[in-house]
Amino acid sequence: MAMRSAIVSRSSGLFSRSGSCCSVRLLSDQGRVLSEEERAAETVYIKKMEKEQLEKKKLKEAKEKAEKEKAEKKMEKEQLEKKKLKEAKEKAEKEKAEKTSSLQDMGCVYYRLKIS
Repeated sequence: MAMRSAIVSRSSGLFSRSGSCCSVRLLSDQGRVLSEEERAAETVYIKKMEKEQLEKKKLKEAKEKAEKEKAEKKMEKEQLEKKKLKEAKEKAEKEKAEKTSSLQDMGCVYYRLKIS
């Protein structure tokens, strides 16, 4: 039922006394005037197509939103992992520095003991 219709307006060069300047008629793609039933069917078809387009648009927007949220969560997770790794590295360096410091102190004590 992929009928196409066109709106044709016919206007006269002069305004009529009744106040209407043009008449509107729906024509099929074959050029004939559509009956009321055909116009109703065409209207239903057009509304159905518009509804389908809106649904497709909504689905596309919902999909894009879900993908965006998923990407944001992934980014947050990666940042959290980087932060944890950085903290663990700093902690290890601090422990190593403390251990080295305590060994140096012990060396000084040993050296002092040896001298005395």
